[in-house]
Amino acid sequence: MFMSWITNKQARPGSLLAAVPLIILWFLWIGRNNSRYNDVQLKAPRIIKKIHYMLESLLKARILNQITRNLPSPVAVTWWKPKEGWHKLNTDGALKENAELRAVETGLRQCWQNKLIKVWVEVDSLAAMLLCNQKNKGPWDVQYILESIHQNINKMEIHFSHIWREGNRVAD
Repeated sequence: MFMSWITNKQARPGSLLAAVPLIILWFLWIGRNNSRYNDVQLKAPRIIKKIHYMLESLLKARILNQITRNLPSPVAVTWWKPKEGWHKLNTDGALKENAELRAVETGLRQCWQNKLIKVWVEVDSLAAMLLCNQKNKGPWDVQYILESIHQNINKMEIHFSHIWREGNRVAD
């Protein structure tokens, strides 16, 4: 269990995720050594209290803030208006990738029928966006949908991009 915690990609040196188990292990080691060499009885509540005190002290001294500095910064998620002459097709996140792809296919077909040639397709599924941008046929269960999307790409000017769900309120 400890190795899975340490090998976790988010448990980078200096992160809170890496510091907490090390603090726990440190106080367990001290308790074990005191029990073995100093005849001090090993008691879980005492060790927990010491761990709690250490974490509280680190928090008060704002050392925990320094430890957590490797956490990703918040990203502003916004919807951007397309350039003049372009039209935007936003699809709402579907539970299955092929539903998102079907929404893109249907939207592109409607754009073509309405003579909207320059289309910015924005999806909140990164996998769907990558499949649309690929030139290969993709997985067998969505090949027919991708073929239809790629036919539209050949006759229209299309730009695909990913948007986080929070920024895709227009499609909701």
